[in-house]
Parts: sequence; C-alpha cells; structure tokens
Amino acid sequence: GAPPRQPHPTTSPPSQLAAPVVKPHNAWCTFITWVEPASGPDDDDFTYELHVRNAESEHCLLIAEIGQDPQVQLNGLEAGQTYFFQVRACNAAGASEWSLWSEGYLVPQPLQTLARNEEGEEMDPLTSSDSATSIKLEWDEPCSQGAPIIGYRVQYCFDPLEGPTETITSLHRRTWLVVNNLEPSHLYFFRVQALNEVGASEWTNWSDGVATKAVGPEVPEPPKLAKAYSRSLSIAWSQPFSCGFELHTYDLKVSCEDASMRDAILVRGDKELAKKCTLELNDLKPMHEYYFQVRAVASTGTSEWSQVAGPFKTRMAAPESCKDLVITKNDIRKVGLRFSSPESHRLPIRKFIVRWSEDYLIREEKGRMEVPVEEDLPIGSEVTCVVPNLTPGWKLYFDAAAVTQAGIGQFSAPTGEVICHCDKPGEPKPPVCKEKTKSTFVLEVQDLAETNGSDVFRYELRYDLAPMMLKAVMVKGPMKCVQEVGAGPRLFQHILSSLEK
Repeated sequence: GAPPRQPHPTTSPPSQLAAPVVKPHNAWCTFITWVEPASGPDDDDFTYELHVRNAESEHCLLIAEIGQDPQVQLNGLEAGQTYFFQVRACNAAGASEWSLWSEGYLVPQPLQTLARNEEGEEMDPLTSSDSATSIKLEWDEPCSQGAPIIGYRVQYCFDPLEGPTETITSLHRRTWLVVNNLEPSHLYFFRVQALNEVGASEWTNWSDGVATKAVGPEVPEPPKLAKAYSRSLSIAWSQPFSCGFELHTYDLKVSCEDASMRDAILVRGDKELAKKCTLELNDLKPMHEYYFQVRAVASTGTSEWSQVAGPFKTRMAAPESCKDLVITKNDIRKVGLRFSSPESHRLPIRKFIVRWSEDYLIREEKGRMEVPVEEDLPIGSEVTCVVPNLTPGWKLYFDAAAVTQAGIGQFSAPTGEVICHCDKPGEPKPPVCKEKTKSTFVLEVQDLAETNGSDVFRYELRYDLAPMMLKAVMVKGPMKCVQEVGAGPRLFQHILSSLEK
C-alpha cells in the first residue's frame, strides 16, 4: 500500500477562522463549534483558544489548550445573559488572528424551578443526556445477601427535597435502564433500590442532576390574516414553545392560488421578524388568493412547517393605465383616438374616460367624455372613439383611463400636441349704420367673429329691402379695415351709395 502520510512541517501560523457557531444542548450545556483551518491540525502543538465575553462586560475570558477538536463544551453559563465568542488556532509557528465575534447567544432561563442543596445553592446538572425525552441510567450491582437479585426500582424527581414523582420497577437483573417520557431541557434526579425474594434494599442517595437535551421549536399555529390591501397582505402568528430558547427568526412559504404549496416561494426572515411575529408582503396581485405556512428557527433547530393558512384574498384595485394612445384622425371639430385596454385585475371594465387640455400635464381640463363598453374586453383590445365638438384651432393634448368597480385607473401618457382642424369664421355681429344721407349709408362692423382657428382677413356685405334677406344683394368688394387692433377690436367700414328708392 501507499506509505503513511507525513505531516507537513509548520512554517507559518494558521489562517484566520470564521466566526464560531453556538449550538445549545440544553439550558445548562452549550457547544461552541467552528470550521477548522485549511491547513488542519498537522502538528502535535496544534490547539484552539476561545474568547468568551459577556455582553455587559468589556473583558474577555480566555479558554486555552482546547485541543484539536473544533468544538468546546461550556457548562454553567448564566441564565438571562448574552454571550459572544471568538476563536483562534495555534501551532508551533504561532497563533492565527482572532475570528470575528459570533452572534450573541442569550442563555435561556430553565423551564423549572431548580432544586437547591443544603447550603441553598441551585443544583446544576453534572451530565446531560443525548436524548430530549429519555435518560440512560447505569449502576453497580449490590451484594445480594444470599438471595438472587430479581430486579430494581428506579425513582426520579425534579427536586430531591420534594420526593419522587415517578417509580419504575424493572424485573430484570441488568444494571441499566432507559427512563423514557421525560420533558426536554429538564433536570432530573434519580435513585435506585434492588429487589430479591426477601424484599427491597434501602434506596441509594439521590444522584447528581442529569439534564435532557433541548428540542427545536414546536410547530407554530397557522398564520392569521391581519389586514388585506389591493397589493399587500399583513399576516400574524403566535410564538411557539421553544424550550425557553430565543427564536432567531421565522421562515415563510407563500403560494398564489395553490393550496398544495408545490410552487411556493420561500421567504427567509430576520431578527426583527422573530420579535414582531407579523409580516406584510407587498407587490402582490389584486383579487388573488394567497396561502401561507410558517416555521420557527432557533439555535436548537428548526420547526416543521405549520398547517397551510388561507386563502387570504387581496382586495380589488383600479385598472392599470391605457396603452398605445394615438390620434387616428383630425377633422373639423372632432378628433379620433385609438388605444389598448389595460390590465383590469379581474374586474370588467365599465367604461373609459377621455379628457383633453391645453396643458401637456393635463392639470386643467378643457373637457372630458365617457366611452361606453358593451362587453368584456381582454387585455390589449383595441378601443376607438371620436371626441366631438372641439373648438377649431385649439392646441390640445389627450389621455385616457379605464373605469372598473374599483374606480378610475391611471390615465395614460398624453398624446402629442394636436392642433384642431380649422373651420370657417363664426357669425359676425350685425353691421351698424354710423352715417346716412338721402342716397348713402356708412356701415361699420367690429371684428368680433370667432376665428375658429384661422385669422379673419375680410368682411363682405349684402343688403335687402326686407329684414328676412330673401332677395339680398351682394355688395361688390370687401369692407375696408379703417381701424387696426389697438384699444379695441378691428373696425371694418363700407360706404353704400346709389340705393334704390
């Protein structure tokens, strides 16, 4: 076979380690673990050192000569205190840099009132079980006093001064017993007596305390709906039992309209979430049903997922903005528009609103109209309309919005500037006779007619002997402008002579 591996000679200190991780065993026993350096413990002088610091102190306790195993067991950390840890590796060439500090570890309060000895001091456990619900006991076989031992009785309790809480009889000669159905992270005391055909021996003294292992958090209750909005849901849940250990966070699974949770999205929480037990999820779809599951995460482990909660439905929301708004035609006093129907969030579009303004941002409307809808419109359907009764020559901008039961949606981006098609001038004011003789009239008219988008450049005159103007005679030539725009409107004049008697 291959020759045995020879360790490399140590020429430099180990590299810096990552921050250690706290893995509690129960309320009294804590393991601190870390990842060994890449070089590994190749020489006999390799060892680890650990700094322990209480959050209320600036000083550190140094634990040296830990050995080559990348973990250390600490017993008796003070309940209710928060501790931080950092580690470094040492070899014959020196020591590495200290690692970063671990996350703070809050030592939990015991789940029971601890027994006290004769001096009144609390009795901490000296050993811990690897099981959360059982403890294996072993003892020496006593002298049988001439009659074979046929079994043992075992008693256990939380406090020796209060007496036993349970008695177990084992009719077997083996000198060990696994005591089951115990509480996680609890401290127990035990005593044994032997049995033979003559009777029972005296009870042994109570053992030192033995603690069961802590377990991860229990399964939380399903989340409950706190508040529902059109695009967000706020949910809440209660904190599960966690053997007194601080919860690090909660994880959630979120599924949209799938109660099976097969394609659920995993949302990982943080420390704040562990304190609040509430979460608001944003950017959800309006009028959709959502399902949730939650699990608790602690240093002792992670719980199973809760039962599925829901469906929790988001509320309705106004439609999105219309798209692709364009001008299709620009006729006299009317403008044609075309646009695409928007996402309406599962609500039928009842109508559209078109508005127009001389302001690109449409802050002051010149007018608006409704465009009725006769049937459900899929997203992206083409919608056309004609805006009537527009004043010729106006420079306008148009936009459009959809209306559903939830309200008016956002208005679309406005069109470019539209100059409404020009029209013939409006009706002028009646002419006024300023002077008259036997055969002459001097007629004047003020330039007050609507221009309808194009400047008035002349006025024409006609006359008749009857007011109905059924046989009106056109006067040759346009009226003459005798006053330009100044203090008032322009003034046009015509001298009409040689009239019939």
